[in-house]
Amino acid sequence: MNKPKLLIAATMATLVLTACQHEFFQKQRYVDLVAEEFPVKDFDAGHTWATARELTMSVILPSADSYEVYMFTGIPAVSTTRLLQHVKLNGANRQSVNVSCPTVLSELWIAIVDAAGEVKEARIAVGTNEVNITADLSSAYLRGSTPAMLAGVSPQPYTFCFEDAFPQPGDYDFNDLVMGVQLNKRYAVNTTDPDTLIISTNLKAVGTVNPIGAAMRLKGVNTAVVGTTYEAEDTYPYYKYGSSFVPTTEGRKFIEKTSEVNPANRDVCIPLFCDAHYAISKGSMDNAQQVVRCYYNTMTDEDMAEVATTGKLGMKVGTVKREFRVLFHQSSRASFNDFNMMDLDLFAVTSYNGGYFETHTMTYKADEVIHQYINGANQEVYSKNYIWALLVATDFRYAREGKVIGTLGANGYDGAYCTPSHSFFDWGRDRYNARDWYLYPDNTNTYR
Repeated sequence: MNKPKLLIAATMATLVLTACQHEFFQKQRYVDLVAEEFPVKDFDAGHTWATARELTMSVILPSADSYEVYMFTGIPAVSTTRLLQHVKLNGANRQSVNVSCPTVLSELWIAIVDAAGEVKEARIAVGTNEVNITADLSSAYLRGSTPAMLAGVSPQPYTFCFEDAFPQPGDYDFNDLVMGVQLNKRYAVNTTDPDTLIISTNLKAVGTVNPIGAAMRLKGVNTAVVGTTYEAEDTYPYYKYGSSFVPTTEGRKFIEKTSEVNPANRDVCIPLFCDAHYAISKGSMDNAQQVVRCYYNTMTDEDMAEVATTGKLGMKVGTVKREFRVLFHQSSRASFNDFNMMDLDLFAVTSYNGGYFETHTMTYKADEVIHQYINGANQEVYSKNYIWALLVATDFRYAREGKVIGTLGANGYDGAYCTPSHSFFDWGRDRYNARDWYLYPDNTNTYR
């Protein structure tokens, strides 16, 4: 966050009318203020701001035997290929599976492994706007792949990028909190063991001096489906020095259904950290024993050399990688099979004007997971498809501190993603255009 753009006079935590019916929150003025600052003017009104989509795939198998099915971005033997989905099917030769797929892909590569370990593969076309496709694997063919080769392909990387200002307008560099995520699955060998969902997170950057926490919800997965969840190995106290807006204490890493959690939420929610600055710096404190609040991994060497002019203190630190394991009951195999990145609602939590707010990607923008903050009143804060968070279907090269993600001004295209016909602005104006914008970073305006 470069600088605050606006101070909204109303108490945004409640956004209600007074008993005298005076409307302190001016709805249209709020929308106008957000529109003035948003980097894409007259954007596509139907935009979902999604770089990936969930496909419902009808899989036709050679028989009703047991198969492991792998879905890839390309041929498994190629080093740049990534795993999109891994499921285990049996009992019918036609079954439905959900898979998250980057919108830039026009085809998927699918491999099936039978009980004898034989691998067959097929290429499946994906239409530009398709969400329901059929994958006929009855005529899949041998290509020499092995089960070990399939299991060794890395999962597709995704990056969650946040503004810290919601519900205020931001500076739209989308680097105030940057989180990398990958999903993988391990199917139980024995019938009595649970299946394991592995969520790998990587805290990459904190481009704000304001406190910011984070958590992740497994949409559609409730505590009846999951036996337990735990963090592998890392025991660092990520839950210190945060406010109560991420309701957890040190050592407590699973939000149960309690009075402090929004009763409308029935899904598993895992807190990540109460304070991103404390987490990424591994506890860096100043002389007054306060958390060091500077810009972590968003300022270049040139930016940091200008601290005397800008007043901004930046630091380069190592990213923080963690691994969470969620154990699913085998009786919930269908839910485990279908879970994909589009079901992972990783969100930030910030404070503003006496209240706390969750910042979600567009898919879950109006959801309130931990607390009921706005509680349905004055939904203009969720209107018009303005966004404060992005899920990018790659290991994203995010914007340099204070550089807008992409816009078009009097002097032409500008920002971190400003290549004509492949820009963030072009994509914002038409969601079917420039879908590959995130593959064209500007070297000057992105962090390196």
